Amino acid sequence: MQRRCFVGFSSVSFFIVGVGIVLPTWVAFAVGGSNLVGLVLLASSLAGFVLAPLSGYLVDRYSRLTVTASGQLLAC
Repeated sequence: MQRRCFVGFSSVSFFIVGVGIVLPTWVAFAVGGSNLVGLVLLASSLAGFVLAPLSGYLVDRYSRLTVTASGQLLAC
């Protein structure tokens, strides 16, 4: 059961990351060009940088499976 959850969450994560990079890049190129692509990717990178300490704290305090499942649900 745990392996199935891992495979399922990994698949969802792969899909979300793909959509999170490819789709904004495509939209940014269609709307505003390469400058907008850079700004979109910068915003997502900064968000990850800022939220990394919070994520580490949550993983240390709670189960990794719970934190991962919650994060994937929020991303969906």
